[in-house]
Amino acid sequence: MAVRKTPGDYPLSSFRRDVAENRISNLYILWGEETYLRDYYVTELINKLADGDETGVRILNGKECTPQALADAVLSCPFLAERSLVLVKDVDILSPDAKLAAAAPEILASVPEETCLVFILGDSEPGGSRPNKKIAEVFSTYGRSVCFARPAADEFNRWIRRRFNALNKNCSQRDAEYLASLCGGLMFSAIPEIEKVAAYSRGEEITRADIDAVVIPVTETVIFKLTDAVANRDVSAAQAQLEILMKQKLRREEAVTQLGAAMRRLYAARLVMDSGKGRNEYMAAFGVRSTYAADIHMRQARAFSAERLREAVMLCAKEEQKGFFGRLNDRAELDTLIFSLCGVDRHG
Repeated sequence: MAVRKTPGDYPLSSFRRDVAENRISNLYILWGEETYLRDYYVTELINKLADGDETGVRILNGKECTPQALADAVLSCPFLAERSLVLVKDVDILSPDAKLAAAAPEILASVPEETCLVFILGDSEPGGSRPNKKIAEVFSTYGRSVCFARPAADEFNRWIRRRFNALNKNCSQRDAEYLASLCGGLMFSAIPEIEKVAAYSRGEEITRADIDAVVIPVTETVIFKLTDAVANRDVSAAQAQLEILMKQKLRREEAVTQLGAAMRRLYAARLVMDSGKGRNEYMAAFGVRSTYAADIHMRQARAFSAERLREAVMLCAKEEQKGFFGRLNDRAELDTLIFSLCGVDRHG
């Protein structure tokens, strides 16, 4: 079972070239977890089609996007521009409500050439698990779906170094890789950290000490490192990551929930591997959208047998249940959970 393709899939590289050369089509869905890059290209569309003036852009948000409102926006004449730009936010046009679903095929099929209609979503795949077949067919014919996925490691590291250069700072490849690991590989998470490091650093060269002094690792990254430590049965390393979570003022319940979710993902990945399948099947079956995260789940799951991961899931579930009955000491119970998880034997 392969990962389902979104109707109208269009490569990001092709979309970038189209925008740069002003060969912009008239119907898009822009989505993906790299929201910084997505928002950057929304701004580029505004610059290209509305001369950077948002007052000339028609914007519909969520429930404002009724069939009539969408039809009126699409058919409206451009205002002081050659083309009209319509931005629809937080509406999954491939799986809309009943009223919009009835009107959508005709609206999508009749977007004028002088109009650019753009649906802007978050990281959820358009259409979810059950897209409207009729709408999907029409969109595949007339529209383009562009996914702004987490950038590849090399591309992300080069981008970090360029951002530092723009701030008159130099960052080595090694330190860029280190900062990338703390930011979870996402540009929108890295930008404020890059700016903090650049402001903190006294010299032109960014050092590891500069990064450690001010960067706050994203929770996802800390959890990845914590589960790596559990896989290696390294209690000290696991507790070090737990300490980072505590410094981020993550409540005990939140920390346990994060750990439990991580162990359930590893258990699911182990079951997929034991059935002879791979990453694509794991992503499709369990709704994992990030190949970056899926690769980590699969790698970590290889350190355990399915039975041992099942025990880990049960340990976390029991700890989560304690949240309903009162506790003696939050940190002591978290430490006990870490010891128990690290006591789970490695596979093989």
